[in-house]
Order: sequence, then C-alpha cells, then structure tokens
Amino acid sequence: MKSKARTKAQWLLIFDEQQNSGLSIKAFCERHSINLQTFRARKSDWSPRGKKPGRALVKIETPKTKRAAISCQFKGIELACNDSVNPQWFADMIKALAQ
Repeated sequence: MKSKARTKAQWLLIFDEQQNSGLSIKAFCERHSINLQTFRARKSDWSPRGKKPGRALVKIETPKTKRAAISCQFKGIELACNDSVNPQWFADMIKALAQ
C-alpha cells in the first residue's frame, strides 16, 4: 500500500531536518525510509532558485561628472591645472609662489 503524499510544508520541514542532521541526503533518506529520487525531485521543485549566497553580481557605475580644473592668478601669472592634480600640492605651490 502506498503512503499518503506529503504536502509542500511537510517536505520543507524534511529538507530542514536533513540539513540539520549532518547526514548526507542518501543516509538521511535511508534512515527515514524516503525514496532518494523523490527527495531530490521535491527538493528541486521547491528549493529557491538563483539565491546562491556570495555569488550576486553588483553593477558599479562611476558618476560621469566633470570636475573643474584648478586655477589661480597671482601677480599677473595664472597657474592652472587639470583635475588630476592633488589639491594639497596645488596649495603648496601657491604658498611657495607667494613667498
């Protein structure tokens, strides 16, 4: 005589029980008289898909804003640099010119 079919909730509890048992799926099924192929089929049917921890891809976008160039006029001389110049270096240069 065939046993009554399990509900989805019952299968989910069985999957948790197997996971926490420390047994392989095969050993767990043998111990609890569960058909191995049925266990795997139900697990495949109801396991969340695409939720593998640590494997998510994240899209990174850099802002496409243009930073203004740095410039300064001192005693009729203009010092201008592009935005790749370190601002501290630029400030030190202005201080040196002012001496």
